[in-house]
Amino acid sequence: MIALENMLKIASECIGIPLEAINSTCRKNELVIARYMYYYFSRETFNNAFSFSAIGSELYNSNNDHTTVIHGIKTIKNLIETKDKKYYPYISLMEKMVKQTDFSKKLIDAEVKIERILIEEMSSSELHAMIIILRKKLKKVKNLIKEKRNDKQCEEAA
Repeated sequence: MIALENMLKIASECIGIPLEAINSTCRKNELVIARYMYYYFSRETFNNAFSFSAIGSELYNSNNDHTTVIHGIKTIKNLIETKDKKYYPYISLMEKMVKQTDFSKKLIDAEVKIERILIEEMSSSELHAMIIILRKKLKKVKNLIKEKRNDKQCEEAA
């Protein structure tokens, strides 16, 4: 899902870790915290629109089930409450970056509706193939929207 992919990129940028590292199975503390930040902000930003399983499955090399995501969210909440010296600045930075990012509500709603419809009507192999196709198409739409915004900004600046 495009929205979750973007959230992963923001987590990567905040901690300064390559996206490939976050998607690895490595358990270095910084990588784990980056994943947990992704879980937390994905759940909070999209008002629980995505299930814990959907959030966990977005990590490419992941077998993260819903319990891993729940644990990660609780960990980040605890770090926020205690204003952890090491990780709170990263969490605070990600919060600011997420607020500045335009997660198109219509695009997110469309992703969620499409997935719910497909889940109800298709076999798992058909569902998987269709989701891959839809993700690619939604990514193209998102890129076109970005290009139009950039063109508009360039015209306004000129």
